[in-house]
Amino acid sequence: MTMFNKIKAEEGAVVNKNPSKRRARDLQSNIDWMVEQDATEHKERLRTLMEVTAFLENSFGANPKAYDRNYTNSHWSIDEPFMNDLLTKMDPEYDKVYYDYLDKYDKINRDRSNLRELLESNDDKAGVLSARIKYAVSPDPLPDNNDLDAVVDYWYKNYNSNKDFTEKDIDKKRVELKKWWSSRGQETSDSPEQKEFKRIKTKENSGYYYNVGDQAPLKFID
Repeated sequence: MTMFNKIKAEEGAVVNKNPSKRRARDLQSNIDWMVEQDATEHKERLRTLMEVTAFLENSFGANPKAYDRNYTNSHWSIDEPFMNDLLTKMDPEYDKVYYDYLDKYDKINRDRSNLRELLESNDDKAGVLSARIKYAVSPDPLPDNNDLDAVVDYWYKNYNSNKDFTEKDIDKKRVELKKWWSSRGQETSDSPEQKEFKRIKTKENSGYYYNVGDQAPLKFID
């Protein structure tokens, strides 16, 4: 085994032993898969929107409580009203949008009869496609991927179903998102020592992330 392959194997072993990292990897992989197949000309806008949605709904895999919920469908938080829409709206107005996406995944029955089961089992492809459909039925254009505040506002208007949210709650989401987004950008430029610090200081299954040089954890919002 070459040194490169050995390093990749070791990295893979670390990811597989760390559920939150594995979930994050799977989320990113399936978001990328969906974006590449999407017909939109604004692929980076769509990618950012889906990444932000995953963070806001499940802390991008870091929140284990977002998985196996019994009050929403999947870690993408597909609420019951929209779940019913997915299962029961069979008229042409919705069929084209729904089938355009759901047909991309051969595990979903043509009549959608097994969609709830797939979502309840946290099937990543079924989840990301259902989340995309919720945005696809909106007449609003995709938000600017360089304006995270606009992306959060778009998520709140078109995706979030918690109407009890106050402006203070939304502002808190914006702050947490920007901290997480900034930490993602640092990952490619961190030194080996910084990466090791982060690896050691990340508490498994806690939803906490430690910034380099900071003793206080940043808690991801549920």
